[in-house]
Amino acid sequence: MPIVWKSSGLLAAAMLLTCGTASADPGAALIDRFDPAVLTAIASEKGWTAETLDGASDPIRVRLTGSSGISFLLQGHACETGTCRQALVRAHIVTDTPPDAPHEMADYWNSNSGPVSAAWTGKDYTLNYHIIFTGGITRANLSALLDQIDSNTNSLRWLLAP
Repeated sequence: MPIVWKSSGLLAAAMLLTCGTASADPGAALIDRFDPAVLTAIASEKGWTAETLDGASDPIRVRLTGSSGISFLLQGHACETGTCRQALVRAHIVTDTPPDAPHEMADYWNSNSGPVSAAWTGKDYTLNYHIIFTGGITRANLSALLDQIDSNTNSLRWLLAP
């Protein structure tokens, strides 16, 4: 005999409980601003180091050192009254023996490596990325993005190795 719901209230309650469980997941909370505490926690979970750079500088800056051993700096951007809705990410790859055509290496990198762009400064390569928190980003996505930045940084260092 098929089960018949006697009340649509029971069905609604069951659906609410199911939906409520998914939305109560703390990992699904959106990060809507540049937050050094969140970055430090994510870095710690990965076994990385994080350092909030103090001083008179505004906006806030955080230096992360990933599994590659290379540090990259995240600096708050689009800030108003202590809240930053964006972050600029920068890493420097120093090479003792620059390639014969350093700008071509950056152009090649930019056309093949996704959202992290490279530029030759005349003495090193700078990797740049821009994170926008407006509308929110999940902790899992931010963590994955930081992994990608670390991986890209290490890949460029490997390409430049003599």
